[in-house]
Amino acid sequence: MSRRGIPWLARLLVYVGSWLVPRSGRAEWREEWSAELWHEGSARPNARRALLRAALGAPKDALALRRQLPGARAGRTRGNRIFEATTMLNEAGVALRGLARSPGFTLLAILTLALGIGGNAALFTVVDSVLLRPLPYRDAERLVVVSHPLTTQGGVEWNLSPHGFFYIQDQNVVFEDIGVYMTGSANLAAEGAPDRARIAAVSASLLRTLEARATAGRLFEDADNEPGAPAVAVLGHGFWQRRYGGRADVVGTSIRVNGEDVTVVGVLEAGLTLPGETIDVWRPMVLDRSSRPVNSHYLSSIARLKPGTALEAAQQNVTALAGRFVEVLPTAYDETFIREYGFTTRVRPLREKVVGNAATMLWVVFGGVGIVLLVGCANVANLFLVRAEGRVREVAVRSALGATRGRLARHFITESLLVSLAAGALALLLAQTGVRALLALAPSNLPRLSEVALRGSTVVFALTLSVIAGIVFGLFPVARWTEAKRSDALRDGGVRTTASRSRHRVRGSLVVAQVALALVLLAGAGLMLRSFQALRGVEPGYDPAGTLTFDVALPAVNYGTHADASRFWERLLVEVRTLPGVTRAGVISALPLKSAAPCSLFFARDRPLSQREMAPCYETLFVTPELFETLALQVAGRTFRPADVDPPTHVAILSRTLAERTWPGESAIGRAISTWGIVDHEVIGVAEDVRLRRLDEPPTPLVYLPMIPPSEGGQWNPVRSATVVVRTTRVDPTSLTAELRLAVSRVDPEIPIANVETLDEVVAASLSRVSFLTVLLGIAATVALLLGTIGLYGVVAYVVNERRSEIGIRMALGARVGGIVRMFVRQALALTVLGVGLGLVGALGAGRVLRSQLFGVAAGDPITLVLVAAILLGIASIAAWLPARRASRIDPVDTMRV
Repeated sequence: MSRRGIPWLARLLVYVGSWLVPRSGRAEWREEWSAELWHEGSARPNARRALLRAALGAPKDALALRRQLPGARAGRTRGNRIFEATTMLNEAGVALRGLARSPGFTLLAILTLALGIGGNAALFTVVDSVLLRPLPYRDAERLVVVSHPLTTQGGVEWNLSPHGFFYIQDQNVVFEDIGVYMTGSANLAAEGAPDRARIAAVSASLLRTLEARATAGRLFEDADNEPGAPAVAVLGHGFWQRRYGGRADVVGTSIRVNGEDVTVVGVLEAGLTLPGETIDVWRPMVLDRSSRPVNSHYLSSIARLKPGTALEAAQQNVTALAGRFVEVLPTAYDETFIREYGFTTRVRPLREKVVGNAATMLWVVFGGVGIVLLVGCANVANLFLVRAEGRVREVAVRSALGATRGRLARHFITESLLVSLAAGALALLLAQTGVRALLALAPSNLPRLSEVALRGSTVVFALTLSVIAGIVFGLFPVARWTEAKRSDALRDGGVRTTASRSRHRVRGSLVVAQVALALVLLAGAGLMLRSFQALRGVEPGYDPAGTLTFDVALPAVNYGTHADASRFWERLLVEVRTLPGVTRAGVISALPLKSAAPCSLFFARDRPLSQREMAPCYETLFVTPELFETLALQVAGRTFRPADVDPPTHVAILSRTLAERTWPGESAIGRAISTWGIVDHEVIGVAEDVRLRRLDEPPTPLVYLPMIPPSEGGQWNPVRSATVVVRTTRVDPTSLTAELRLAVSRVDPEIPIANVETLDEVVAASLSRVSFLTVLLGIAATVALLLGTIGLYGVVAYVVNERRSEIGIRMALGARVGGIVRMFVRQALALTVLGVGLGLVGALGAGRVLRSQLFGVAAGDPITLVLVAAILLGIASIAAWLPARRASRIDPVDTMRV
């Protein structure tokens, strides 16, 4: 064979490849490749295709040679880069034209992938902002919280006491610094009308611990925490911007906080706040080291570990210090208290406190949306498999013309990447909408909600998913390609009566996976729905219909005594009851399902404690006499009367749980309980149980005491912060809001009202966590079920189309319509049953993950599992019946006509 007999295309490939070789070796390289091709052609007569395929290796060999030569820049010459870029652009153009010829496939694949990737990107944005991103503090990983769990009190955890804080601050060897704080609301009179603001009382050491900086003025110093120090404040950056427009001359001005004139000494830097709260005004906490140590734990803490200090070392050091409380603080702690309450000490990362139990909820939702993506990918995979089978002849021809497996993979990966990247771009638009929807649905107590925003990390996440999907789908057409298949495709002309069993097996496996994953999601959503229904069936203990609540706080400067506070509440109730539509009104110190109540020591007077026994601590609520009627809270015995409070008669009402716990099987009415062992209270009534903190918790043992009357002081502080409950005949209770503000201003024009909401809204808020999880899992399950149904329908429809000739022959031989339909439905249901079986196993595992989120239903609830399995089988039957019914209408003559 002469060298002129080498195909011109092969000679062209060698010539183009030679320009990738450095000039010094270019001529020699051309001669070697020409000789190689001549030898190949001489050894294999009439093997033009083999010569062409061999010549395709010339450019690759040229690139490898360039990388090996001294001084070469790894083949990355300008000419090489231009060549590669041109090749990629040409490949992309070919892929785009191919996709344009199949608009239905392209659009369906893009939309399906965009739905899955968009949902995951939206959830990733929330997970990233809440769980993954560092807290907004410098070196946040070194910040920890110190607290005191009470191991015998059912998970109760106390904060630090003032003198416990002093001792740990002075004696520890593991912290750079430690600070304490309290948060709450305050009446604020600055520029504009009086308003309620979030306020924090902090130690100066807390701001040092957080490494806080001032935008203007200064921050607190240790002297500001001393008793008798001047009243000063630091403004939060957001509050400074809202109220003062960011004016620097605010430093040195005076504002009125809870009736006290306070000098503004500084403005805090932007973005710095306390965990879970946005603070408007910061005040120095009064810390008196000379006071008598008491067992009162109301100080939240944050400490900063020294560089290189492990959490375990900090735990050991602080535990040892707390173990000496009995010795160094004998007036506050004794061995009986430590033993009876299981008083221990815990050091944990600040992130753990901030995130709380939200982590489990978010990861569950993220996992659910991830399952939707997998189901969507299975659908798209089936689309690509069907498309690949329709292009068998195309692949065979390309291979015959010399395209290597790598060259084919590049072509198909380019095509699938264009689909997946288009889906990724659409997914980011969907994610932006999804994040807004998630924030609207999210419970208000979800931490770090204000930090949730679409960031570059979400773009990278969506892009990564898109690229992975594109590469995987692009490998489908060549993953199982062999020379034998190429020969078959060329010999048969690309037309086959039935697809190979292996391809049927792949498509069937994808359907089984879709059904299993959809069932897992359906089961999870079903369990959450049953939990939600169980919670909605829990009675809060009172009737929330037709009630409105609002909070009022009295400044200690103007209402420092019991007489002052009581007089305000009495005058306010008189004003409120005169409003049109108001039938009853009462005041409570802490509204159930909304506010926390203080804990007080009580014991039955007729059952005295031993010397080694501690009195139990029960939440205590102070109420006005009309409160029980206003809430429609049933009481056995009687409720409070005006005569009970002036002159005081020391009476109490117990919740049913507490009464039965104290005097099991006996009546509590007429018995006496002792408060702190100082004052005896006669039990005059037993109220129905209420849930104080959450509906999914057991009823809280409660002690109700009347608002302290003017003539009594005793051990109780005046009730200055409380919730007013108003029952009205108005259809919309919130229409009373403006009139209530006027009623409060008539009593004291400097006092605002806050948190106006109906009791129905309070109850709904307590269900927000479960409803959030239920809605999101329900949406994910619905989408997964829809995609799974479409996938099953598509597979059956494809098989029906593929077996048209077989169906025609069967019908020509006398097969009945019902038999044809049953044949395809039976095959589809076999896949569905297998998927349901695998899904039930996965659902049991998912139930264990959800266990902490469930209420009133077992993780493996058989009713839920049977119901979702039946729903899935029913929908699968319909999805299989529709294309199977079409198959029964095939005309045998048409299928056998050549």
